[in-house]
Amino acid sequence: MILVTGGTGLVGAHILFDLCSKNLQVRAIKRANSSLYLIESLFSFYAPETFLKLLDNIDWVEADLREIDSLIEATTNIDIVYHAAAIVSFSNKDAKQMLKANIEGTANLMNACKINNVKKIGHISSVAALGPSIDAAPLNELNQWEVSTNNSAYAISKYGAEREVWRISHEGMDVVIINPSLITGPGDWTKSSTAIFKTVFEGLKFYSLGRTGFVDVRDVSKTIIYLVESNITSERYIISSENLSWKQILTMIAQAFNKKPPHLKATRIKAAIAWRILKLVGWISGKEPKITKESVRSSQRERYFSNEKILDAMDIEFIPVKRSIQDTTYFISKFYL
Repeated sequence: MILVTGGTGLVGAHILFDLCSKNLQVRAIKRANSSLYLIESLFSFYAPETFLKLLDNIDWVEADLREIDSLIEATTNIDIVYHAAAIVSFSNKDAKQMLKANIEGTANLMNACKINNVKKIGHISSVAALGPSIDAAPLNELNQWEVSTNNSAYAISKYGAEREVWRISHEGMDVVIINPSLITGPGDWTKSSTAIFKTVFEGLKFYSLGRTGFVDVRDVSKTIIYLVESNITSERYIISSENLSWKQILTMIAQAFNKKPPHLKATRIKAAIAWRILKLVGWISGKEPKITKESVRSSQRERYFSNEKILDAMDIEFIPVKRSIQDTTYFISKFYL
């Protein structure tokens, strides 16, 4: 039996679809108040004629990563676990909750897996857990984490979560970890990385100077399933398709929506002023600002990622970012507009 955490989120929902498409019976964790709209939309998007039958392969259970007793129950009679649940935020107000949920929640899950003798765990981490790049050279899996004030709370939480997975690996459990770059692909445009599509759709004039890696969520799902089903263990892999500038990616999204691309350069000084003004406006209005100090820092960095290790491990042709964006905007127009 297979268990998937984060099944109502972007990555978890795609893992569920791929597993159910193999006619596998899957148990999936959700919170009591979680919506199933995204997963139902994705299944009907990818398999319009058979999606109801595929959804029947999922046994939903309510559990909370902060409550180990519920995780012990959820992992009972489970052989394989795909851990895709995580809070993603660059807002200071979410930092404490995110650190607790991502690190302590992963520790609880690992302990529950050990108690119930789970055979193998596939953990979805992030390139954020690799730490900062030292120079313009592409980061690879050997990059070492460094304590720095430049590390975002999200990066710290993903690094801490990954350490919990390595801990259980050192205790004898089979694990494999993937570190995706920024994930695109069909999803809820109000959450996680897909939210950038909503921002562009609503009108974005500025582009930042940074560069980073991008990968389609379908490739993230494909690689973690392949690695878990293989004999590979105690390894981690960067999952990234292309290294692109933010100007390139934002222009692609705008063009896919038939919107005007961002045309004003957001220098470091302008960006620093912007997040401070928006923070002040947020205090006055009570609304969360779209731009935060950490999101500005992240978007100004030049980061390159090497995907050589995963290309050596499996035969995969990554979905081009342009196609991923086109598929995402089509999905959004169908289910969120």
